[in-house]
Amino acid sequence: MKKMMILSCSIASFFWYGCGMFEEDEDSTESSASEPVVDNADSTANSSAVASSNPMAMAAPGALSLSVAPEGSSTSLTDSRDQTISQKSSEVQDILKGTAASCHPPVFDREVVVSEVKCYEFDQEMIYGTNPGGHTYGTLDGTVSSSSSEACLVAFARSRVKRIEEMIDKALGMSQGLVCQAKKAIDSGTTDENGKAIALPIQDESLELDGLMETVLGGNSSVSQADIKRLSDVNGRPVFRTDVIVSRGTETTEMHLVHSPASLTDNSTYSGVLWGRVKGFVDPHQPAGDPPGGGMEGGSQPRDPHYSLRYARIKKADGTFILQAELFQANVATALSDKAFENGVLNLN
Repeated sequence: MKKMMILSCSIASFFWYGCGMFEEDEDSTESSASEPVVDNADSTANSSAVASSNPMAMAAPGALSLSVAPEGSSTSLTDSRDQTISQKSSEVQDILKGTAASCHPPVFDREVVVSEVKCYEFDQEMIYGTNPGGHTYGTLDGTVSSSSSEACLVAFARSRVKRIEEMIDKALGMSQGLVCQAKKAIDSGTTDENGKAIALPIQDESLELDGLMETVLGGNSSVSQADIKRLSDVNGRPVFRTDVIVSRGTETTEMHLVHSPASLTDNSTYSGVLWGRVKGFVDPHQPAGDPPGGGMEGGSQPRDPHYSLRYARIKKADGTFILQAELFQANVATALSDKAFENGVLNLN
């Protein structure tokens, strides 16, 4: 549990949010950006254009995305392959409209660079030495290494956040790709798994879109569930739920999304919660030679990532948009996995 708590607290404090300034409220503990950022790619006008082109896009949170890369500048702390919020937003516009040649989410083909940071690990902290796994970690002076003077904990938090950023991007990518493929199915007259005509669901109606999800993800993926359902309206706003379960190799990925746009034609403001987990996780960024499940820590550690992202996008009187978001992530032991979420939010108690 120590590992779970430390990791979640680190992640909640180190995200840059696009689409507007993040403001704290009584229920959140995240830090705020210093200047408002207007995401023109997800403006009211653009939201209407997306809705007009693809009504199915109302079931997904538009161009919501996360990034550790600052807007409008580069630093020595980011890699040239890192994408900003604006770049990610622009990248998915044609997918959301359903007009892209392929609905395959570009995040699945993107190279994500995560630096290996050895100055800190959860049980050993920053104490220099060799852990029970036989790996030497720690720092003698509080910096990353003899070749980097960056503060250890800053570098460690960023490397962890980038891993979670990649997971969130892929989860959002599946949702965006699914509504894109659904639009193509509408245009071609393709039905869902039960022979039902595909359209934005009415209240209490659901669509089973397993085949469409397999088309989105391409080969080597087996989809056991890909549903979009409309739940009961809340405060006069429609509410949609998307559930996707995909198996590939040793991994089984679950993505669940409850999303509420302003209306059936306006997705410029919205609220919702995204949550998921990866069973049998294989970390593509794990250093060579580290034991499975050990990662940078010594001994046997939980390795299956669980996450939740609760979000709300609001329009201010001056026309700018604010994105409020609360993100939690932890690696959870198999025995606790089915009890890890409460109303879509990762429960660390």
